[in-house]
Amino acid sequence: MVMGALLLYLLVLSPSLAYADDQPKKNPLVIYLNDDKTRFIKFGFWAQFWGRSTDLNPGSQFEKDGPVHGSSTDFTIRRLRASMNAQLTERAMGFFQIGFNNWNSRYHDDVSIDVLDAFVQYDFADSFAIGGGKSIWRGLSRYAAPAANQFLTLDLTFAALPTLNITDDTLRTTGIWVKGQISRLDYRIIVFEPEKVGDRKPGEDKAVISDDGNGSDRSISTYVKWQFFDKESNHMPASPGTYLGKKKVLNLGVGYEFRNNGTEHLEQGDSVFNDLKLWTIDIFADIPLGKDKRTAFTAYAAFFNYKAGPNALRNLGPNNSARFVDPSQASFNGAGNAYPIVGTGNSFYIQAGYLFPPMGGGKFGRLQPFFDFQTSDFDRLSDQMNAWNVGVHWLIRGMKSRLSFAFQSRPVFYADGDRVEVGEHKGMSILQYQFMFN
Repeated sequence: MVMGALLLYLLVLSPSLAYADDQPKKNPLVIYLNDDKTRFIKFGFWAQFWGRSTDLNPGSQFEKDGPVHGSSTDFTIRRLRASMNAQLTERAMGFFQIGFNNWNSRYHDDVSIDVLDAFVQYDFADSFAIGGGKSIWRGLSRYAAPAANQFLTLDLTFAALPTLNITDDTLRTTGIWVKGQISRLDYRIIVFEPEKVGDRKPGEDKAVISDDGNGSDRSISTYVKWQFFDKESNHMPASPGTYLGKKKVLNLGVGYEFRNNGTEHLEQGDSVFNDLKLWTIDIFADIPLGKDKRTAFTAYAAFFNYKAGPNALRNLGPNNSARFVDPSQASFNGAGNAYPIVGTGNSFYIQAGYLFPPMGGGKFGRLQPFFDFQTSDFDRLSDQMNAWNVGVHWLIRGMKSRLSFAFQSRPVFYADGDRVEVGEHKGMSILQYQFMFN
């Protein structure tokens, strides 16, 4: 009830605050350390709230050995963040962030406020910088390091996150990196220690990404992109999903990630380790349209090739609303809203959106409809995996106050001997509100 009241308060109050005074004001969240304002400490706070209705996978249960449920409605704090960005000199900076994910009205006992990011970075020049600590700095693809409060769609591009919460901690790892821009070439190279977060057991000829220490103690991840038009900043690690028409961007990128003996499977009961090899090629476009540039078209497309051992496959249920399943009624997907998203094989992913002009001279915000689609040919599955989302953002005050609706369609697979085939599709509807203070 308290969280519902907070959401209602924000929805009603935020638009009125956004237009109560059109005159720019001093940002109270920034403390300048010199007269030139090149050194500062900046604080930020943002959150995302979900109201959701889900058609659950067969056999889903809210409690272990409890009754089976076919649907679910719930409220979630999907993400909450508080951050401090310190530009200590013209070349040295530090970043610190705390927060949590997935405070669910049904599951929240295991949710705690954690340190998500804590890193420092020194820029020798635009062409070369070095940093270290716990961070979201990652290669492989554009959305291996996503800006979670600037999505074009409603949520993460999970196809770009094959090791999510197995060898990383909420996308974060501890390591060092070098990065820079040389002319129109943007690069990043990261060496990191895989986190020991997940707990997945290998099967006979069924591999998992290993997190038990038998692999290398280091992983290497890299991503390079060529920027045809406006350059994007690489001062921070995360890439936005849209610039809302403020930049003209067209980038072509390629990424790679490697870990020695990073996957494990069984052969006649004995553990066999293979290298984890992941690579991606992607393209991102954000193009303002019209003479006055009041509209914009945004699109992203990527091809993922993952080698994670024989028949490796992960069913992911983002912010899952049912965590248990009756084995006698279960599908291959497992509990809740889980479905096969990443694994050994090839995937193609695309998202696109269109930004409409401001409504009412800007007093009523802007609309931005979007969609995404993933099709994957996984070695473990007999059928193609196809899933899609469609929705619309109401940008009340840009990303600082945004109300969104999305509908997802996901396949439900069933195992019959060695064959794993699509049997039906399930849906999920999400209403999200996001606010930011920074």
